[in-house]
Amino acid sequence: MKNLNNIINQALTDGGATLYRYKAVSYSNGYQVAKQDTKKVSLKSGYLYKVATNEIIKRNGNCGLYVDSYGYLCIETSEHILDIEQAFKLGIDRRQESILEWSTMKYIDPRTKEEIHF
Repeated sequence: MKNLNNIINQALTDGGATLYRYKAVSYSNGYQVAKQDTKKVSLKSGYLYKVATNEIIKRNGNCGLYVDSYGYLCIETSEHILDIEQAFKLGIDRRQESILEWSTMKYIDPRTKEEIHF
């Protein structure tokens, strides 16, 4: 689990990370779309690493981690989708606030198809 602690540290430093099979990844194309299973852990929690590690394992190492503006590390299952229309549809169906466009690293509202600034 030492490797997961390093990944969690990096996500906390960078503001987020995408994992595929327990490894941090990035893509040059496509979209990252989350599912409706977000677990939030306070950055002030003494159990941050334990909870985050358990949540990553629960998702078989396929998830996104990001720090929200309220001081929480958020962990959620996500998937890489190549087709933009499929990504928008999944984003809407899953009631996502945004999806990530990998080529530009911009967040897009799947309903309006406009960029979102957090």
